Amino acid sequence: MQRLERYQAVVEQMIAAGTAYRCYCTPEELDAMREAQRARGEKTRYDGRWRPERGKVLPAVPEGVKPVVRFKNPEDGIVTWNDLVKGPISIATTRSTT
Repeated sequence: MQRLERYQAVVEQMIAAGTAYRCYCTPEELDAMREAQRARGEKTRYDGRWRPERGKVLPAVPEGVKPVVRFKNPEDGIVTWNDLVKGPISIATTRSTT
């Protein structure tokens, strides 16, 4: 918590740069989203409803919902980083079925 101000500043920089965005989904909405995806036999993942894109109109910001900040990862591809404890980690962001 000693570095909270620094983390908040970096988050704002990332949002301004377009590499992150605020998501206002409630836990209940996320649960419903995952259940619907499972019912369709899909891999569970966030559906991007709050992800800003050129020409996309976002929903109105709901009152009383504290947002989370999401990284704006590529829609299809692989995100890789070097974890100082575990070493290189890669996660596929491609939409596919389970």
